[in-house]
Amino acid sequence: MTKKKSRLAIPEKILSLSLAALSVICFFSLSALILLTKLNELPDLAKLLPENTTLGFMVLSVPNYAKAAESLPDTSQISTPQMKAKIQDFVGFDLENLDWFTGDFGVALTKKDFVYFLSTRSKKAATEYFQNTDFNFEFFGRIVAVSSSEEALQELKSVKKGEIKPISSTSNYINVEGRLPRIHSAFFYFNLQNAESSLSNRFETIPQPIFSSVLQIFPDLAGTIEFGQDEWYMESFLAVDKSNYEGGILRNTDKYQALALSTAPDGYKLVIGGQNLPQDLERIHDVLMQLDPAMATAFKYNYQSKDMPKEEYWYGWNSSEDQQLLFVTDQSAAPPENRIFDGAEKYSSIKTDIGTLESTYKIFDDGIYSRNYFTPAK
Repeated sequence: MTKKKSRLAIPEKILSLSLAALSVICFFSLSALILLTKLNELPDLAKLLPENTTLGFMVLSVPNYAKAAESLPDTSQISTPQMKAKIQDFVGFDLENLDWFTGDFGVALTKKDFVYFLSTRSKKAATEYFQNTDFNFEFFGRIVAVSSSEEALQELKSVKKGEIKPISSTSNYINVEGRLPRIHSAFFYFNLQNAESSLSNRFETIPQPIFSSVLQIFPDLAGTIEFGQDEWYMESFLAVDKSNYEGGILRNTDKYQALALSTAPDGYKLVIGGQNLPQDLERIHDVLMQLDPAMATAFKYNYQSKDMPKEEYWYGWNSSEDQQLLFVTDQSAAPPENRIFDGAEKYSSIKTDIGTLESTYKIFDDGIYSRNYFTPAK
């Protein structure tokens, strides 16, 4: 394999914006890996949650998670003891010591407040427990919904009565949920447009007007997770609203083979792979023109004079001063023997203190489908 090396100076703010869709996926992928679970043992929470005020929800089988994490050292941020402590601190009560709790746990974030969902084996015991707390609670079958906000629970009751439209009946939710496998041990959903104000605080390097425009293009995200002791597998779908964006997104017709991965240097926290970088950059420029023409002009000026081939590329990043871009010009090189590249168009890898998340992406006209493999750090 021969590789052409290029030192591409991409300003940090431009890089952050050009990877906005990737950032949204990866942020929620890692977030969902911290809290989640067996949807088929919980009622469909989307049928209880109001459309206009729900930012997102997750469901989790605590026993399934504990089994998958039992091989991790106690010092790991996602080990069973650490996670139980995080959940207890988050919800305000100890799930482990609730005899009536069967292990299925859900959490939803609405514009009113957080709402927690717990599966119960004894409605009487759960009632007696929450009567001695400051929480408001309401039963929906064998599930008890708990919140500090009485108004949040009233909205759930209104949805149940048919007075408020649930998320499950919306075309956006049906679209992303329907793209994912039905068998899974975890599920999460986020209405990114409803969650705009919360997300903007997480991506402070992106100007607020541009971030709002990006979320108009990418309105919804859903994913499923299977827990394993050595590897956690997730599939996700990020919807694209074509009515808010003229033109195609980052899509290539050539097959991506990840030829550079076997010889690329190690040690980068963020790695991105794909093919035909000039076309990808032109697509990003097109998006920027609709969001911020001035930034689009600056972005175009930064890369238009670069001599970049159309073959596969590999990009590694640690900081604005430590980044590297490689191009693969020897197309006879053997691709890596890795199942995750089958049918993929893009690749990313993110290394964190809790583990490594490898993702591949397939681009459709109405969304971005990804397969993700998370390897916990041990």
